[in-house]
Amino acid sequence: MFKKIKLKNTKIPLFVMISRLVEQKGFDIILDSINDLTKEEINLLLLVDGESKYKKPLMRSAKKYKNFELIFGYNESLSHQIYASADFLLMPSLFEPCGLNQMISMAYGTIPIVHSIGGLKDSVHENSKKCGAGIVFSKPSKKAFMLAINRSLNLKNRVALQKFNMQCDFSFDKSALKYIKLYKKVLS
Repeated sequence: MFKKIKLKNTKIPLFVMISRLVEQKGFDIILDSINDLTKEEINLLLLVDGESKYKKPLMRSAKKYKNFELIFGYNESLSHQIYASADFLLMPSLFEPCGLNQMISMAYGTIPIVHSIGGLKDSVHENSKKCGAGIVFSKPSKKAFMLAINRSLNLKNRVALQKFNMQCDFSFDKSALKYIKLYKKVLS
């Protein structure tokens, strides 16, 4: 994957975001944090599409920082390659009724960093033995987000968390079986 993009140092963690460029997804937090993020020993890759109010400042940052790559337009195949090669997924959403990216990322062994709201709060847990191990921050602010980034960079058990998440079942199969049993009970 690194041959297609400008990021060169594959020895440092890769943080990614695959998202629509809209306020809901927390892009104001990303823009507020971009200078601090790019000062870290990380690579940052965003696969995004959406509102132009976010495109221009992100493009300026991508030109300015060699450890920041920005790709516009959604590409299913590329998104799976990004999930598979990433270390961390960023989801600083302001609201997220469900969210699928965090579950897709965990299936690939990518640890999600999420704002603790809605479906993200239900599916990503920090310091827990539940499926869905990740990094969680509770306030939609640059400070809380950057503290979460720092916790991710200081993880001593990153590989163990990645392997743990890859063994979890994030499908709807169990829930579907419960609904079928409930429907049969109601109909009998």
